[in-house]
Amino acid sequence: MESTRVFIDNLLARYDWTSNFSHSPEFTKLMTTNEVPTQLQASQLDTSIQGLDPPIREIQAQINLLRHAAASLELRMLRLLKIKHDYEGALSLVRRLPAEMIAEILDWTREQRTSKGYHISGFDVFDLSDGPWYLGQVCSAWRNTVKRHCPHLWSRLTINVPPKLEDIGVGVTIPIFKRNMVALLQGALERSGRSRLDFSFRNIRPIRTMAKFSEAETEVISQCFDLLLTHPMRGGSVELTIPWPLLSRISDIHKRVNKLEVAYLKCQGPAKLDVINAFEIAPKLKTLHLIDMHPEAIVLFPLDTVVTFLDTRALSNTDSPDTYLDIIASGSNLRSFSYHHSPIPENVASLGNFLSSLDLPVLTSMTVTPGCDIAEYYDVIPCPNDALLGLHAFINHSGCSLTVLHLIDVPVIDNRLLSILQLIPQLRTFTVEYQFYTIPASIRDDEALKHLFRQMAETKVVGKFRNHVLVPSLTKLAIIAFEIDCISVGFLRDDFVDMISSRRMFGPSSAFECLHIKISGWGWHLPFFQSGGIEALEALEDDGLRVTVILDDVKSNIRDDEGDYSDSDGNYIDS
Repeated sequence: MESTRVFIDNLLARYDWTSNFSHSPEFTKLMTTNEVPTQLQASQLDTSIQGLDPPIREIQAQINLLRHAAASLELRMLRLLKIKHDYEGALSLVRRLPAEMIAEILDWTREQRTSKGYHISGFDVFDLSDGPWYLGQVCSAWRNTVKRHCPHLWSRLTINVPPKLEDIGVGVTIPIFKRNMVALLQGALERSGRSRLDFSFRNIRPIRTMAKFSEAETEVISQCFDLLLTHPMRGGSVELTIPWPLLSRISDIHKRVNKLEVAYLKCQGPAKLDVINAFEIAPKLKTLHLIDMHPEAIVLFPLDTVVTFLDTRALSNTDSPDTYLDIIASGSNLRSFSYHHSPIPENVASLGNFLSSLDLPVLTSMTVTPGCDIAEYYDVIPCPNDALLGLHAFINHSGCSLTVLHLIDVPVIDNRLLSILQLIPQLRTFTVEYQFYTIPASIRDDEALKHLFRQMAETKVVGKFRNHVLVPSLTKLAIIAFEIDCISVGFLRDDFVDMISSRRMFGPSSAFECLHIKISGWGWHLPFFQSGGIEALEALEDDGLRVTVILDDVKSNIRDDEGDYSDSDGNYIDS
């Protein structure tokens, strides 16, 4: 250490002369007059510059030497610190805790995961750096505890076969045998004990490539699926994304799903099965989603227990909306129902006629939205022009008291929407959304929405208060428009802002509490944006109204992702 200090001191002393080194008298005089250097002065400056180059290079070389030495020493120190950390880890008190205490602590490490496009997400069974596999690598005590005393850690699984599949090319076999996948899945299932199982099984074949599974890989996929089918009595929530060959085998769990509460079934491929009876006897089933199923497949399930039902299939050539009416009529506990109307030549049934046939007096929330033809991927199935007529007939016939109404790309023609709002004074949350706000939509809907918002501003005296005539209980309003291309959102004018102001001004306790506006596209125009509307909304926010304004215009470089006036919780709507 002393020799290093002496070396550093000598090195610094060698360049002490730089502390007293300064400009030459000739340079100082030249700078004082600020004249152009003479030939002699220029020659003297060049000589001075050349004289400084050697000591500069010498000092830089010494600096580089010290830097390299410091970097090398730092790496050696980090190695020693790691070894020290390992020693300290071996002495950690965590390793000495009783297994029961470790199990209790680890049980709290379970996280609620999400995966885009899926409903159920747990730890990746085939990833040893995830979930309980990773926790068991701390030490043998943890490994034994995780293996024997923490069944809940193993009870929520994601099974990707093949794991983390990517489209990797054309005409190749997908390599998935990095480890014994069947043994890993079997080990996880055994360690879950008798706990309720929530799992997502995803057997996804790449659609846009010619990649194929080998026979051995197909056998592994089959074995993994069969392994899950041996535990049906423990299944609480199940999500299956499978090809048709596997779909034909789920009948093996018939009469063995007494604890099943949630089922999401997505089948890839064109196969037709006459009857799928896997869920026929499931006394606790509350949620059933059917996606991409063959239109003519008959899926049996207990109508009297299901609370949420979704079916994205287009109707078959022989079916009619009456098929769904039977489900609704028999579903005594049904609270959420999604039906995809497909206006194709083989299905000439009117959405309006279908809606007007419904009788749901206890319904409180309704969303009308375009569907997607899954088989053709992203081809949008538009809402027909009679959608609001049917909705009006449905509400009038059922006598339901909607509190949430969400309209997405629904044609707003004449006074149809106004007539609907007159039937539901209890409405609290109202959303008008356009995924594609086009010129035809603007021409068709602008005048009707302008008139609607003017009517929403009208008031009358009720007792001691002045209340709004239309939807007086409204608390949340959202206006959303995407994909706007060089047109004006004509219904967002000054009278829209006036209507919002009146909603805050009149009524008991100013019931209206939240406004959300999101506009996105290219070259759009907001009439109230140019006439002080934003400032007026800002003043309302000072008065207690929660306001979120999100504007995104690619052409004008207007981008306000956070919103000038943002709702801190971000949840402006509950539908």
